[in-house]
This record gives sequence, C-alpha cells and structure tokens, in this order.
Amino acid sequence: MPRLTEVCTRTCPHCGGQISFAYWLAWVCGIFPLSFGLVVFLLWQVARWQWLQWAGIMALCGGVLISLLGGLALLVHIWQARRLPIENRRRFWRNNAACAGLIMLNYAAAAGVLWYVAYIID
Repeated sequence: MPRLTEVCTRTCPHCGGQISFAYWLAWVCGIFPLSFGLVVFLLWQVARWQWLQWAGIMALCGGVLISLLGGLALLVHIWQARRLPIENRRRFWRNNAACAGLIMLNYAAAAGVLWYVAYIID
C-alpha cells in the first residue's frame, strides 16, 4: 500500500520537483472562496432563505481574507522559486499569472454578485 506522501506528491511544472506548499495554497485560496461564494449565491437565488444573505456576507468577508492569503502565498512561492534553476521561465510566469488571475477573479465575481443582488432587491 502506498504511503500518503507518495500519493499526494505532485510534480511542479516549473522545476520538475515537488510543488511547494505556498503554490498549492495560492491555488486553493483562489478556488475555495470563488466556488463557496457562488454556491451560496446560487442557493440564495433559488431558495431566497434569509440566513443565506448573512452567509453571503460572511462568504464575501472571508473570501477577501482568503484571497489576500492566496496572494501572499503566491508571492512567497515566487520568492522561493527565484533560487531554483528554472528551464522554462515563460511557463513559470504563465502558471503564476493564471493563479494570480484566479485570485483576482474572486473580486470580479464578488462585485458582479453584489451588483446583481442590488439590482434584484431594488
């Protein structure tokens, strides 16, 4: 039976080594608040339960904090990778830009949801 560390090890697309925790955390901090916030919004859109409005406000506040943590983790990953011999710097920056774009997408989605909710309520 394989060990947990062998199953969870992924190969870094930049250097061929193991993916750093900071890079993994940056992706998780981009995906989680976006998906959680959209699920809360869609549930509210269908059910219109009062408690989902408060859950949405908490998801927005938590999403801002988590996405800031993700941005910090991405900066730590870039700082750590500066010492590594990177063969393909274009791919390195493209992957980091995709992660940063995902983190920034949280703010665009939150603004869109806020605009749509304000439009519906008025």
